[in-house]
Amino acid sequence: MKKVIVTIIVMMMMVVTGVSASSAEFKRVVKITDVAKLEKLSKSNKSDVLQAVAANPNTPAHILVKLTDSKDKWVLAGVAYNKNTPIYILEKLSNKSDDDILMFLAMNKNTPLYILEKLVEKGGPLTKTMLIDNPNTPVSVLKRLTKDKDIVVQALAEDKLKSRMKNSGTQVFTNQELSVLKQKADDGDFDAQTTLAKAYYFGKGVKKDDKLAFKYTQMLALQGDFKSQKAVAFMFLKGVGVKKDTTKHCEWQKVIADRNDIPKLERAYAATEAGYCFMQTNDVKSAYKYWKLAADNGDEMGTRNLKKLCIDFPSYCKQ
Repeated sequence: MKKVIVTIIVMMMMVVTGVSASSAEFKRVVKITDVAKLEKLSKSNKSDVLQAVAANPNTPAHILVKLTDSKDKWVLAGVAYNKNTPIYILEKLSNKSDDDILMFLAMNKNTPLYILEKLVEKGGPLTKTMLIDNPNTPVSVLKRLTKDKDIVVQALAEDKLKSRMKNSGTQVFTNQELSVLKQKADDGDFDAQTTLAKAYYFGKGVKKDDKLAFKYTQMLALQGDFKSQKAVAFMFLKGVGVKKDTTKHCEWQKVIADRNDIPKLERAYAATEAGYCFMQTNDVKSAYKYWKLAADNGDEMGTRNLKKLCIDFPSYCKQ
C-alpha cells in the first residue's frame, strides 16, 4: 500500500513541479524508510531532496513541522499532503494563498472537515477538483461545489454526488462528517442533533438506525423542541428505537400539554392523551384536569371524555 501511495505522490509532484520532482534524487529519497536518514536529509540545501522528505510517508511529524519554515512552495505542498502532518500545521498551511499548496491540502485524507470547508472559498479550480476527489469531503461541500462558477467543477461535483450515492447505498455522510456531527450533537448543538435525528430515522445519508434516531430526537426534546417531544412520546409508546414504556409516553404527553407556547390543538391532543394516562392509574382528579384542558382547547375527544367522566364521577365536575 505504501508503494502505491509513494507512486501517486511522485506522479503528482512530477506534474506540478516539473524537472525537480522527476529527478532520480527525489525518487530515491521519497522511498526512504529510515527516520535517521530522513532527519539528516531534512537539513539538505537541495530543493528536490527537501521536497521528497516532505512528501515521504515515513517522515515523522517533528521533521514536517520544521519543514514548514521552508520558502519552497513544493516543500510546503509535500507537507500539506503528508499523512503525518499535525492538524495545527495543516491549519497553518490552509492560510496560504498558493493554489498548488492548497491543492495538496485538499488531497490529504487527514485534513479535517473545517479546513476542507475553508478550501471551497480559498481554492481555485484545481484545489476544488482535488476536494471533490477526496473521499472525506462531506456532502455539504460537494453540494456547494455543484454551484461553483467553474462549470467543470460543477460537473465533477455533480458526478461525485451521484457516484457516492450509487456506490455507497444509503451511506452519503462521510465517517469524518458523522464524527464531527456527533461531537457537536453531544455538545448540545441543536442543528447537529436535528440532522442526525432525521438522518437515522429516515435512513437518509446513513443506514437507518432507530436507536440512534431516538437518541438524537430525545436530545432535541430535552432542549424543548416541540416536534421532537411529540416524536419521543410516540417512540416510547410504540417502542421505536427504545423499549416500550407507557409511563415515559405519558410523561412526555404531560410535558407537551403543560406548554402554553404551542398551537392549541396540539396542546389539546396531548392533554387528551395525558388524561387517558391518568385514568389508567386511577388518578381521576388529574384526568379531569387534562381532559378539561383538552376540551377548553377545542379537542373533540377530550370534550367527550370529560362529559363521560362527569357522569361517572360527578363530584370532580362540580364548580
